[in-house]
Amino acid sequence: MRQAMAGMKRAYHCAPTAPSGSHFSNVFAVASQEHRLEHIVTLSQWLSQPEHPSLFTRRVFLNDRILSLQPDATLTTVNIGWFADN
Repeated sequence: MRQAMAGMKRAYHCAPTAPSGSHFSNVFAVASQEHRLEHIVTLSQWLSQPEHPSLFTRRVFLNDRILSLQPDATLTTVNIGWFADN
């Protein structure tokens, strides 16, 4: 991820819908902070909230929050249903 972000100023984050999705999001967040990205666009989920019964949906919420804490970057969250991602 560090090599992929070298020289980048903006990035699109779309975490995989797999058990390792949270890990990927954390790697993305750390690399984006190290490279001081100025803007991030992330694909989220309109149902994401901390009390949602789905573990995956709660993880999406947490990933969104982690990306929103980037000190040097602004964030655009595309907050749709997963069915609309194509």
